[in-house]
Formats: sequence, C-alpha cells, structure tokens
Amino acid sequence: MNMVLSESITVAILLTLVFGAVCFYLYTRVTYSEKRVMLIESILLDIKMNMENMMKEEPHYIPEPTAAPAVPITREEVENIPEEEEMYKTVLQNSGSAEEAEPVIAEEEPVITETTKVSVNYESMTKADLISLCEKRSVKVGKRPGRSDLINALRKNDGGSESAPTQEVEGASFSVTDVFPLAATIE
Repeated sequence: MNMVLSESITVAILLTLVFGAVCFYLYTRVTYSEKRVMLIESILLDIKMNMENMMKEEPHYIPEPTAAPAVPITREEVENIPEEEEMYKTVLQNSGSAEEAEPVIAEEEPVITETTKVSVNYESMTKADLISLCEKRSVKVGKRPGRSDLINALRKNDGGSESAPTQEVEGASFSVTDVFPLAATIE
C-alpha cells in the first residue's frame, strides 16, 4: 500500500508538471501573438495617419478643359491713353535734369522754449516705484530704506527746482516716465 501511494504521488506530480508546462507554453505564445498584433496595428495606424496628412497637405487640382481657345483682344477694345505716356516722358526728362542740379539742404534751428517741471506726488507712489525712481535718478539711499526715507531723498535730489523754469529744446528725445513716472508705455 505504501508503494501504491508513492507511485500515485509521483504520477500526480509528473502530470502537474506536464500540465503546468503546457499552460506556460500556451500563455507565452498568446502574449507573443498579442504583442505582434499590437505592433502591426500601430504600424498600420501610423501609415493611415501619414496618408491622411499627405491628403490634407497636397490637394490635387485638375483644371477643367476649356471648350474653345481664348480669343485675343483686338486694337479696338484696348483703351489708348496718350496723356499718361506724355506725363511719364516729362517726368523722366525732369528726373535727368534734377540729378545735375545741386541738392538743397534745409537747416532748421532748434526752438528753445521755457517750461516748468511738473511736480511729482511721491506720496501716491508705491515703495517699489520710489525705489526704481531713486535708482533711475542715481539717488543714494540705504540698503533697506523706509518709504519716508525714499521720499525725503527724492525731494532733496529735486532741490527745490520744481518751480524754476528750465530750458528744453523742441524735438529733443525724452522719456515720458521722466515727467510721468507712473505712466505705462503703450506698444
């Protein structure tokens, strides 16, 4: 009895191993087949997308055939404008004589006007605006100045010249932020 039991256990183990090996083989073949199918699907999808893009990029145009050849325009249908031809000739003649003449240089003298500076309301500015204005005007302040320190330094820099007239040249380039420090640039 002992012998029969050990033989049956051995046969059961062998059958289990064979069945497991067959199942493992079938599982690997199925996964391999799935991977191949997915690869083929992705290749076909890429080909389809490329073909659709090519169709969108290159529209085919087939011109319609004309039934009759084009008829040339006769001289009676063409409008003759002799005034324009004469005008072009005179312009060309005048341009030749203009090159020979001496160029005329017009000198404009700058106009000097007296203006008064606009007083700036430093109290309405933020601390960041005051700091940037101090940096712009090269006013030296401490590392971490307070708002009142910035305002006092800017007023000292102005030096009471707010009401004194200054001379400006018309046509000179100046920044709008010099007069209006809070003005935004428009582009």
